[in-house]
Amino acid sequence: MRPMIFAILFMFTITSARAADELIGTSPDGRFAFLKGKDAVQLVALPSRKILIPGLFQENIGEKPTILWSQDGSRVAFCTDCCRFNRCEAFQRRNGSFSKLILPELQLPSSIDVNDVKSQHDKPEQWKDGKLLLVTDGFGGGVQYSYGYTIAFDQSGKGKVVSVEKKNYKVVK
Repeated sequence: MRPMIFAILFMFTITSARAADELIGTSPDGRFAFLKGKDAVQLVALPSRKILIPGLFQENIGEKPTILWSQDGSRVAFCTDCCRFNRCEAFQRRNGSFSKLILPELQLPSSIDVNDVKSQHDKPEQWKDGKLLLVTDGFGGGVQYSYGYTIAFDQSGKGKVVSVEKKNYKVVK
């Protein structure tokens, strides 16, 4: 009787753990997605759920992270939705595997004192011609701001800001 109880408990534990996992941000071709588990987010192949990149985010990613795939499914940007400052990562698929793209540090205009910034969130808005448009929204030092950064990537995956567009800038009290 005891082995049977152990087996049932074991199966319940495995089933419960899998039930907590959630597929989010499926690629346009349906071949890839992010698997949001209790302790981490992983990039997986579908339908097998084979892990392609383990443990991408091991901190709180928030309720609704932003996931933006390129139209052909070869690139993806993932931004957390939590905290006062979020985190973004980008990946590219080449020769059947994914590698991390290196996002540059986004420099705010000199009119904004970075020491006064209270919160800032980056959000991927568009992939176009291999470039990523990343929008930064923030508040601090008496201003609310939003800037769009177009980032191009070289063959090694290193990103470089090629243009900056002011989307919103307003003094607040």
